[in-house]
Amino acid sequence: MVHRVLHGIFAEGRDRRSTRSKDRVNLRHSSSHGNINWNVLPPELHHEFEDYIDRIVSSLTDQERLAQEAESDLEGLKKAAFMRDHMGSVFHGLITGVQSYGFFVEIEELLVEGLVHVSSLKDDWYEYRSRQQRLVGRKNRRQFRLGDRVEVQVKNVDYYRQQIDLVAVGGGSEAGEEDDDDAPDENGTTADLRPDYELNGADLDDDADDDDADDLDEGDLDEGDLDEGDDDSEE
Repeated sequence: MVHRVLHGIFAEGRDRRSTRSKDRVNLRHSSSHGNINWNVLPPELHHEFEDYIDRIVSSLTDQERLAQEAESDLEGLKKAAFMRDHMGSVFHGLITGVQSYGFFVEIEELLVEGLVHVSSLKDDWYEYRSRQQRLVGRKNRRQFRLGDRVEVQVKNVDYYRQQIDLVAVGGGSEAGEEDDDDAPDENGTTADLRPDYELNGADLDDDADDDDADDLDEGDLDEGDLDEGDDDSEE
């Protein structure tokens, strides 16, 4: 496309403002830069190039996106292949993300990211605290939070999915008293930081108790109505 535009400029471009102007510029030389303040291309050719660019810009954008995705995939495959050759090796890393199913660790010297699944944490039962972005052990109070440094071992590598499974062998931090369950949140109120499944279970129990209470109340009313009906019959 660039060559086509340059060919049009060199072949049909105007080297002066008007036919009456005596000052010309050399369109093929860099000395013309900054000295042109008129439309170089004829109107017909200018509109032709505009229509041509409008037609191909969408295709060019799609091609650029595909090239970027291919580059990203190739980089991921290279990293996966490298880590596959280092199965069992231990690296130092930084926790870059925490989820209920585990936490992500970036090995800084390699710029490779992998997942430590919560099922691999065998020393305790870990609870997810979404507000504080951390996993906390119920008994040992060990925690893995965003920004903590850890030591991880390469456990498994899925080359084609570009997934790297890690196991934590050291690092993390210890949850202090200020990190207790009833610690105040940002608004100064006490936040219930139990896992979602526990909260949901409690809500279900409360709903069940309310339903039972409603059923009992309705049953009492029905029995009272029956008693009144019996008294009227006896009279």
